[in-house]
Amino acid sequence: MLKKLKILRSAERYVMDRKFAHAVHQYQRLIAEEPEDPSLLNTVGELMLRQGSHEKALEYFHKVADIYVGGGYTLKAIAMLRKILRHDPSDLRSREQLAELYEKQGLNYDACRELRCLVDEKTKADKPEQALLHLKKISTLDSGDCDALLESAGLLQQTDQQEAAIGCFLEALERLQQKGDFQAAFETATRA
Repeated sequence: MLKKLKILRSAERYVMDRKFAHAVHQYQRLIAEEPEDPSLLNTVGELMLRQGSHEKALEYFHKVADIYVGGGYTLKAIAMLRKILRHDPSDLRSREQLAELYEKQGLNYDACRELRCLVDEKTKADKPEQALLHLKKISTLDSGDCDALLESAGLLQQTDQQEAAIGCFLEALERLQQKGDFQAAFETATRA
């Protein structure tokens, strides 16, 4: 314990002197002893950012997120994944994990927002099957979201899955009628 305090003090002095590489070295000595300590890993990630080592920092942040997810610390995992996405919005793995955790917390609006980003990325990458999976999840989480069904129908048409596309159109039509949006229901029936 005394050794750990001595190393921590040394690391903190290096940080105060803005000698981040030396501080990282000290923290890594501690991580060698406690590789699953999220606080130490997060601190090294922050120091890596200060040094301009963006990729290395993200590796440490991912380790922290994985520890929190594995330990069932959902809110801490959400916070870490959001931090990762602030530094790398194109990280689809983190976005998927975040959507799952939001859903687990009952935060369907937030889950749908992340899923919508995934749909956009998968569509741009010409991966319609993966985009369809996310759209299906959106329409399950938000029964009022007819746009996800209509977008699914369009993707299904593009991939020559006409029967499935018609099913999506009909489900969207039913939801629109239930909402009383007869103009949109008429347009959807016409498209189908």
